Formats: sequence, C-alpha cells, structure tokens
Amino acid sequence: MTNETLLDLIAKHNAAVTFFSTLDDVVIPLTALLRMMPLADKQTALGRALTKEAREMGIDAKCNMQSGEITVYGDIVAGE
Repeated sequence: MTNETLLDLIAKHNAAVTFFSTLDDVVIPLTALLRMMPLADKQTALGRALTKEAREMGIDAKCNMQSGEITVYGDIVAGE
C-alpha cells in the first residue's frame, strides 16, 4: 500500500467519524443505542489499525481512542 492510498483511507475513515459526531441531536431509543455500541467499538478499532499501519509506513499519526478520529502530523511524501 502506498502513502497516498493509506491517507485516502484515513480521510474516508475520518469522514465517517465526523458524520457520526454530527448525530448528537438525534434521539435514539436506549435499546437501539445499546445495539449500536459494537459499531462504535469497530470504528475506534479501525482507527487504531489504520494508525498502526501509518506508523509502520513512517507516517506520524495518532488516533483519538474515544472518537476514532486519526490525526496525521508533518509532511507526507506522496508515492511511497
């Protein structure tokens, strides 16, 4: 996988995180919320996995383990 591909995956992942974070005004029944908890866990696990992959490729990245959002630091060399 290239840096470009991984950064594209991170951007798409972060877009999903941002979308979920905008749903704070939606009223969800408690039973439905409890059924959706595994989705939140999978979102943060995906963020952790993408961050690990980025670090292995030399990209300075950190994952917020509450939201799953990934932050990439520094200059990235495209095509690596």
